Amino acid sequence: MKIGIDGRVFQGKATGVNNYVTAIIAYMLKELPQSTFIIYTNKNIYLNLNSDRLQIILDNSILRNFKSVLWTKFISPFYIKKDKIDMYLAGGSFLPAFFIDYKTCFIVHDLNYILVPETMSYTHYLSFKFFFKRDLVKSDYILTNSISTKKKINNYFKREVDFIIQPEINPLYKKLDPEYVLSKLKELNINYPFLLCVGTLEPRKNIDKAIAGFIELKKKGKLVNHKLLIVGEKGWKNKSIYEFITSDIVFLGYIDVLYMPVLYNSTDLFIFLSSYEGFGIPIREAVYCNAKILASDIEELREASSGHAKFIKSTSSEDVATAIMDCIIERPSIEQDILNPSVQQFQLLREKILLAI
Repeated sequence: MKIGIDGRVFQGKATGVNNYVTAIIAYMLKELPQSTFIIYTNKNIYLNLNSDRLQIILDNSILRNFKSVLWTKFISPFYIKKDKIDMYLAGGSFLPAFFIDYKTCFIVHDLNYILVPETMSYTHYLSFKFFFKRDLVKSDYILTNSISTKKKINNYFKREVDFIIQPEINPLYKKLDPEYVLSKLKELNINYPFLLCVGTLEPRKNIDKAIAGFIELKKKGKLVNHKLLIVGEKGWKNKSIYEFITSDIVFLGYIDVLYMPVLYNSTDLFIFLSSYEGFGIPIREAVYCNAKILASDIEELREASSGHAKFIKSTSSEDVATAIMDCIIERPSIEQDILNPSVQQFQLLREKILLAI
């Protein structure tokens, strides 16, 4: 059995989407031992998996200069046709445009282009506007990351989701020994109390709202010794964020995964005010590290946190400032246990693949 995979999600540094698809492939490598997996890409990729059954087809021709979405749609079909695959895993939410004589499994991470189109880059938005719906509708199977996203897919496209597999959280995310945490903070030159934001610097993450609330507290003489640490790639449409730069606001950029559990363990509050998420992996990571959490009140983040957070509807600077102080003073209660994706969820995926081929 040959399974083809869209390589776009592995281009660039590891992200939540990258890690999500990686976990699915890792499971399939384990549970489908007679299968070969072929990743098709026009750019170099980052993939934290090693297997002699995992091949990478990298286009080295002049056609590799196409935008990755266009390459996947119109160039990759020629490579895929040669390999005669049995199934295609569309981890980047787009299918090849033609020569589709194999089963397809379409992964939906979010519905940004419908719910928050103004937060996307123009070219990214157009890609989804032109291709997403038709690819989703004609797919044999649809896989998504949350009950909330499943509901939205059914609502907007009248299409049922076949699998819900919540993101698997790296075992590194856990409550850590305080001495170890202190030693790692020294490596990052952090020797002060702090609040934490995590996410690509783009409009949907509302990091500017967190900054405004933090500045409001400073104006009132509160959290005098605290800094606000912001972890994430530069992103897009983010000029307003940099207007807030002060000595109390520290942009750390991309941080190695080894340090992220340390930051969650040592922050006085993790702030995640996204206007929309497909799931909200940083929330789940923070929960595993037993961090205090302030989150925007949306269905996906309630699902990701399972109640281990304080939720806020208004993101005005005054309301965010008040919520920050409430969280620091009083820890939100844990309403239920948080578990990694069940074996049953992955097992259903395996069985459907075997039946399909």
